[in-house]
Amino acid sequence: MSTQIAAITLGQMALFGLVIWIVAGRLQERARLRMEMQARMLERFASPAELKEFLESEGGRRLLGALSPRQTVAPRMLLSVQAGVLVTMLGIGVQMTGNMDLLDAGIVIVALGLGLIGSTGVAWVLARMWGLLPRPDEHGDR
Repeated sequence: MSTQIAAITLGQMALFGLVIWIVAGRLQERARLRMEMQARMLERFASPAELKEFLESEGGRRLLGALSPRQTVAPRMLLSVQAGVLVTMLGIGVQMTGNMDLLDAGIVIVALGLGLIGSTGVAWVLARMWGLLPRPDEHGDR
């Protein structure tokens, strides 16, 4: 019995480590691509005056708006809520199997999902306080 519990625990730890490794790799790749894009954009302009002229144009304002944290915070929060709901439902499903060996794992999975949802709530409050989210009276490009 204790060997099975140890195997399950090691398996969960390995899965958790794999998820962290995949997410970290993806974040690193996105950062690398963003730096490459910025470097290529700077190479296209022969002088700072040309860059300034582009950034003051409609296309430059749109590009800067797309890179603004105000444009990326809300979609990231939505993804966190979706992940939290999915993980919570997975934990409830594990608990519903009726297998007593998996009951503890189900509780941990539900707690993880609820933690994701709760942390998104905290992030939302902080983003509002710091002005990273548009106010309800603002109308964006929808």
